[in-house]
Amino acid sequence: MKRNIFGIICIMLCLCLLISSCGKEETTSEGSDNTDAEIAEDTPVIPEEEVKETFEYTLKDGEATLDKYNGTDGEVTLEETVIKIKKKKEKKTVTETVENADGTKSEVEKTVEETVEVPEEYTLTAISAGAFMGNENLKKVIIPDSVLTVGDAAFQGCTALEEVVLPKGLEKISDRLFYGCEKLEKLEIPETVTTVGLFAFGDIFNPSAWYANLADEDVIVGDGILIKHNGEKETVSYSDEVKKVAYYAFYGTPVKEVYFTNSVEDISDLAFYRTEATVMFPAGSSKISEFKTKGFMIDTYTPGEAE
Repeated sequence: MKRNIFGIICIMLCLCLLISSCGKEETTSEGSDNTDAEIAEDTPVIPEEEVKETFEYTLKDGEATLDKYNGTDGEVTLEETVIKIKKKKEKKTVTETVENADGTKSEVEKTVEETVEVPEEYTLTAISAGAFMGNENLKKVIIPDSVLTVGDAAFQGCTALEEVVLPKGLEKISDRLFYGCEKLEKLEIPETVTTVGLFAFGDIFNPSAWYANLADEDVIVGDGILIKHNGEKETVSYSDEVKKVAYYAFYGTPVKEVYFTNSVEDISDLAFYRTEATVMFPAGSSKISEFKTKGFMIDTYTPGEAE
């Protein structure tokens, strides 16, 4: 009797252990499935890369500003008219044929809404600062006459750039406009230009080929801007034609005295960089005190005595 009871107890213990083991396996398996599910849910979805447009514009009040050129073409001709396709919803009346309850057919009108593409035109009037900066493919750029302003450093670092056609009404060659464009050879400065910005054509270490090849004794561009003097005389004088003097205009020359008239409106702080020139103005000129603040050596002369 005791042996039978003992045997029954042993069998019951074995059954309990077996049931417990199966439960643990099921729990582990479920935990594994949940972990996999959580990982799948938390995996980030990588968005597709946005494709940049070749030309990026700001459009407002019928005018367009070129903010950035992302293309790889060697020659770029900017269009005067920028066309932007916009989608609009329009309502229209359509006629439909319907079947009546008695089997006859009749036509009814109803209003539906549809999406249409409408072209809008803008006039290109400006190019933003740095719009072409660092583009190593550009060789030639033609800018339409509708453009009135070209921002600072718009072509800076365009190492392959050889030619730029500027708009006829441009008033300013902005700071560093062609900085780092050593291969730039073809360029015409419009007569409307009244200002040449700092380092517009590079610096003394890396001037553009166009600037370096200017060989006339005096190079005056735009509306009376002296951008380069190549003379060998120690004394030079200028007429009313000169209104402004650009940076480095006399760099590397032996000038000792430079005579100007009262027509001069501005002289770059770096116009006489590394020269010993004295800037001569007519006695009583209102410009004297203004230009003394730039650190120039200033003296006066009596009109008619300038050499």
